[in-house]
Amino acid sequence: MREWIRNIAPRLVAPMGVGCVLGLIGPFGTYDLLPLLPRLGYWLAVVSFNWVLADAGIRRVEALASDRLPAPRFSVPILGALVVSVPATGVVVLANGLSGIGWPQSVLTLYWQVLVLLSAISLPVYAWGDMRYAATKVQSAAKGGTPSNPESADAIGLALFSPDCAAYSTGGCCALKCRITILPFTQPAEPR
Repeated sequence: MREWIRNIAPRLVAPMGVGCVLGLIGPFGTYDLLPLLPRLGYWLAVVSFNWVLADAGIRRVEALASDRLPAPRFSVPILGALVVSVPATGVVVLANGLSGIGWPQSVLTLYWQVLVLLSAISLPVYAWGDMRYAATKVQSAAKGGTPSNPESADAIGLALFSPDCAAYSTGGCCALKCRITILPFTQPAEPR
């Protein structure tokens, strides 16, 4: 259990940090609508749920299309954000209704705000995680070994789940389910 906490804790720093910053600054009118503690709770919940959604969407896009997309460090997180923007907007609508902010007057406006925020967060997080993973692979190859476990905090840093969906897919298994099932108890399988 301690090892699991040690492996997952660094991955939670980024979404919690983003949630706290957004909770403190109160974008999109939340500063005026909610006092500090409820605002922090609202943003921590919204960011956490949407972080998991975005991560799953980005990893799925990466597994299915990264080799066919131009400039994958840019296009994969943008396409992933686009894919999950509808369910992420649903999370925000539900959080707004439950927190007392109220139901949105324009779901389309809210959708664009969610899409912009998802893209703005996904781009640097994905690029940084991708660069860190590539550096780990290069270091490993230079030492004559195999790449370290991509689920280790040293290999990925900000990514919540593994960056290599193909290493975990077995018979078309859902990417999110695979990561949750495997995280962090086993080493990844060799890619096919």
